[in-house]
Amino acid sequence: AAGKLYHDGDADDALSWTYGLGNPLGSNFTAWIQCQCDGGDACDEFVNYCAITPNSSIPYTDEDLAIQEGLARLRYAANASAPWFVGIGTHRPHHDSRLPAAWAGPVMYPGHVAPPAFPLAPAGAPYMSGNWFGGDYIDPAHGCPNCSVPAARAIEYRRWYAAAVSYADHILGMALNALDGLGETASTITIFHADHGYQLGELNEWSKKTNTELSLRVSLIVRVPW
Repeated sequence: AAGKLYHDGDADDALSWTYGLGNPLGSNFTAWIQCQCDGGDACDEFVNYCAITPNSSIPYTDEDLAIQEGLARLRYAANASAPWFVGIGTHRPHHDSRLPAAWAGPVMYPGHVAPPAFPLAPAGAPYMSGNWFGGDYIDPAHGCPNCSVPAARAIEYRRWYAAAVSYADHILGMALNALDGLGETASTITIFHADHGYQLGELNEWSKKTNTELSLRVSLIVRVPW
């Protein structure tokens, strides 16, 4: 496998989750390249999103590393004479949204982006019912049931998150195109899945780890071509 298929941790077999490229990076040491604000990336003031620029010291994302290694493994598997499994995982759209300039939020979604429809916590919700303070997003107005991120900033966080989803979709498309090019589509079971996404300000939640509807639902698509 290549990239992040399981949550980073120390319980995985590191030898099973390598990018290759001379770096023995296991699942618990995946090359998670976050915003390099001091390294040339163009960041927002709270470092929730950033764009790679010509001055970036790291001119690629870890999704680029994952798909590069994943495609190499697909080509290797297609030439094998036995059944095979190849997994390709991306960190994004996990915070922070670090993207190539051509995939930046304002480029991908220049028009209207809606703010949270329900930006406040349910009336009377006990403090322990939400993940108010533990969200991944960093904002001075975030961190309690009764405070909310201003709509202007919330819209930008959501705009960049949507762009990060689009980039992950682009990576998926590269893998599916490679299956077609290798002549393996008709004989390969393809599974797309994800863990819980972000609530992006709905009910004043900016992360996950809650029992609300948005936090519980996940993506799962299975294609069996026979």
